[in-house]
Amino acid sequence: VAVDRKFRVSLWKFFAFGLSLSIGLYLLATEDWFLRPSTYFHGWPNMPMSQGIKLYYKIAFGNYLYAALTMWFEPKQKDFSVMLAHHCITLFLIYHSYVHGMHRVGAAILLVHEVSDPWMEIAKCCLYTGFTKAADALFATFAASFIISRTIVFPLGVVLPLWWTAVDAKGVRVPNGRSDLFNTLYVGLWILQAFHVYWSMLIVDVAAKALRTGNVNGDNRD
Repeated sequence: VAVDRKFRVSLWKFFAFGLSLSIGLYLLATEDWFLRPSTYFHGWPNMPMSQGIKLYYKIAFGNYLYAALTMWFEPKQKDFSVMLAHHCITLFLIYHSYVHGMHRVGAAILLVHEVSDPWMEIAKCCLYTGFTKAADALFATFAASFIISRTIVFPLGVVLPLWWTAVDAKGVRVPNGRSDLFNTLYVGLWILQAFHVYWSMLIVDVAAKALRTGNVNGDNRD
């Protein structure tokens, strides 16, 4: 596959992921519930959703739908099936949390999910254009941000606490009478976490090779 094609794909993804992350950071910073996970279900199922969060959801859904569709026309990678499953489950969870009023936890998870993505794509752009030292530094940034955000913050800071923070302002377990809605979200998030662990192993493998050879040779999934 021509390097210039890989470069164009990665550059487009960098701008798309970077824009979505920037919008998410800006919008969630204006929400008083963002840093208070214990309030994510207060008022359910009639929690108001700001126009900004609706916009963030639509951008995220569009990005993942685009990624899932264009995967079939991009250079195939070793983790094609895993990536496709990840995108499909993510799309379902975005829809599920949106229509069932779980948008607070959904938006927080989307933000955590996006923290590392731009770093990987800009690192690949540098690699494809011969800036190997910059690629090494950016890959290290990506590796650290991915492992921290998706194997520490995602499971321990957001998903696991949901089990005991999914209560309303009166302390009643929610969704009251609709445990299937919460369980669907919860199981889906843990499936995503399994994918995160798999990719973390690939990242560690690339990092180990980089330490042995002195540079990052490319995407380990190619």
